[in-house]
Amino acid sequence: MEVEPVGAEPSQAPARRARQAFCGWALLTRNSEAIGAVFDGNIHSLGGNYGYDPALNRTVSVSAAAISEALRKAYRADALADELAKGA
Repeated sequence: MEVEPVGAEPSQAPARRARQAFCGWALLTRNSEAIGAVFDGNIHSLGGNYGYDPALNRTVSVSAAAISEALRKAYRADALADELAKGA
């Protein structure tokens, strides 16, 4: 984490953090349908590519429906939600 010295001129650090803020992967169904985003996991999930232990592995994700609901109701960003719903 970068810390600005007191009284220093603002740097580009906030812009860099904003670009790096999301580091995640698509949350997919068995049929490869994107239904959300995975953005974190516990230490046990790091080795998930090589072995999975259902008692230990945990992942943090958010559903696409929750993202759409937040955009529309909390952020009042209907145009963005509509654009995302159309897909690419």
